[in-house]
Amino acid sequence: MRLPSHANPQHDAPAASPRLGSGPLWLAVALVGLGLALGLGALLQRLARESGPQLAPIPSLAPATLPDDAVHVGGSGSCIALVRRAVAGCRQQGQRVDVVIHEGIGSGGGLAALADGALAVALVSRPLKPEELKQELRVMPYARSPVALALQPDNGVADLSLAQLADLLAGKVARWPDGTPTQWLLRERGDSSHAVLRAAWPAFAAWEQTARQSSQAQVLFHDRTMHATLQSTPGTFGWVDAAAVRAEGVPVALPRIDGATADSAGLAAGRWPWAKDQSAVTRARDHAKALPLLNCLRSPAGRAALLAAGALPTPTE
Repeated sequence: MRLPSHANPQHDAPAASPRLGSGPLWLAVALVGLGLALGLGALLQRLARESGPQLAPIPSLAPATLPDDAVHVGGSGSCIALVRRAVAGCRQQGQRVDVVIHEGIGSGGGLAALADGALAVALVSRPLKPEELKQELRVMPYARSPVALALQPDNGVADLSLAQLADLLAGKVARWPDGTPTQWLLRERGDSSHAVLRAAWPAFAAWEQTARQSSQAQVLFHDRTMHATLQSTPGTFGWVDAAAVRAEGVPVALPRIDGATADSAGLAAGRWPWAKDQSAVTRARDHAKALPLLNCLRSPAGRAALLAAGALPTPTE
């Protein structure tokens, strides 16, 4: 696949796009505490809505009636859809998993809610920070998910070489083969997918910084906002959690890179270079309460659901 070069910056550069915003992380953390009075479900739905336009929500996988001690789960948007699919798979096999899985509020928001006792399980898609490790927490990795380049679904590009991808990120490619201007959709600086790319690909950090300083950059603050913008805006590209995209049924294109696919096969073969671990975190004193969910994620039914979405289940001991 041949990409046009950036021959005339003034002519070829895409028009500036409005910057989408959302409340800063401290607002999410503060609202978690307020949720104890306002009702956890309504609060977490509000946090998910504040980030901008979204796709239709995934139908709840909770049973119609739940016991009072049902396990409340929340955290990284990258984890939500994947865990919902795993729970659905376990229930289809007759396992009882009484959980309420809330919309994404980020890894940090989930850990803050866990510390406040509003959640029994926080789903995280990044390593815990030193101050978080000082708490009495138990961390159970359950899957490794590819971090993938996603394109607008009608883009038509199915394969890229690593060199072509580097040119795209470096701003050397202004248009796709069909003539549509290219536009990089960025996430906030703390996004776990961008963190993986910065750590694994040193040149990525410089390209990302240049893009953030450009007036054409569009910064998005939520997974659902990224998915919706990729679908609706021609020429856009951005980085996503590939397993989350599949689990949620988001119709975006995930091109192969040097022939490798962003799925469990690519990870298992060592050919897909970028991935992040997803983990379920509990407070040590509440760990037993979370066991039905944790056992589900490591059961054959749960692992099959993770594989179906393109994630690589964490080996069990």
